Order: sequence, then C-alpha cells, then structure tokens
Amino acid sequence: MITRRVSNQGFTLVELLTVIAIIGVLAALVMLALGRVRESARRSTCANNLRQIASGLFLYASEHQRQLPPVSKSWPPASQQDTWGYAIWSYIGYRNEDFNDPANDLVFQNGGVPDRNIFQCPTTQVDPTPAPGVNLRSSPYSYGLNSNPIGSGTVYWTASVRLNQIKTPAQTAMVLESDFPLADSAGYRLWYGMIPHAGGTNVAFYDGHIELRTSDTISGDETKPFWGK
Repeated sequence: MITRRVSNQGFTLVELLTVIAIIGVLAALVMLALGRVRESARRSTCANNLRQIASGLFLYASEHQRQLPPVSKSWPPASQQDTWGYAIWSYIGYRNEDFNDPANDLVFQNGGVPDRNIFQCPTTQVDPTPAPGVNLRSSPYSYGLNSNPIGSGTVYWTASVRLNQIKTPAQTAMVLESDFPLADSAGYRLWYGMIPHAGGTNVAFYDGHIELRTSDTISGDETKPFWGK
C-alpha cells in the first residue's frame, strides 16, 4: 500500500515579511496616486472658481463704464462689504442674504446656502501653502485682485481700473491665489501670495484665460507684463 505524504509546511517568516512589504509598497503607491488625483480635482475646482470670478468681474465692468471694482472702497477695508469680492457677489449668482463676514471673510450664512463658495480654493482649505518669503495669516480667503496693473497713483487700492487701460490683457494677471483681497506685485510676493497646487498658483488673466503658474515664473519685476505696468 502506497501512502501519500502530505506536507503541512506553510509560509516561512521571510516569505511572509516579503509579502507584507510588497503589500505596503503597493498601498503607498495607491495612496500617492489617490492624493495626486484628489489634488488634481481640487486644482481644477480652483481654476473653475477663477473662471467664475473673472466672469463676475467682467459682468460688473459691463455695468460700470468698463471699470472693475477697487480692491476696497476704503483702506484698510472696514469689512468685506468694502471689498471687490462683495462688489461682484451678485454677479456670480449669489444672493445678498447669503453673505456674512463675522471673521472678515467671504463666507455664507448658515442654511439655504449654495453648494460651495467660489472665493475659497479647496486646496487652500486643506493646505494653505505660502509663496516663497510669505508668512500667511491663516485666512480662509483664497483670491486677491491685482490692484495696480497700470501704476495708478499712490492709494491705488481704492481706485477703479478700466479694462481698456490694460495694455497686454493676455499677459497681465487679474486675480491670483492670495489670502487677502489684495494681490498686486508687492502684496502677492511679500505678504499674501499662495502656491497651494504643488508649488503652483492658478492665475486669471485680463483676457479671461486661466493658467497654473509656478512661483519662479511670477516675475518680481513690476515693469514686466505679468503685473501690467
């Protein structure tokens, strides 16, 4: 009679550790890929925010002699009702009663609010990364207006800009990612600028198109077309 010998030998410790290590590597790769997909979606949402904001600014200008709103009606802003964001609030489809500013921020009242606030970048809410040399104020505000594209006067924060004064609209930044309503050259580079998208920032230009710019492509020279001088 022939007896079959059945082996009860299982995995060795080395084999188990190898399998665990492979699973760990695969899990890390999956998490990295998911993170990239998630950030890509946030970056896309931010770009769409800027498209709506640019449209709101152009609609505002069409009813105000081709003039954009100033960064603020007074300086410094007494409240968000003074700022350009509030000036275009109704031009982007929001109701006046949906506006509230208890913390000097463009936010919604509780109840009956739209699904999302286009003045807040989703990446900024998670990781408000400052531009080089900037110390952020941890504000949930996400976008700032380039308030001095024509080099107008000394208190240009309260001055309106006519669209026909912009010499190179396709090259001149209109709205940048900033934790304050102001985003002129000095304001962005020294105090308020953000680069939340893997070292980049979304920019709306005066012709309405949107670009993702890395910090090293944003010139510090105020005479360059990017700032409009």
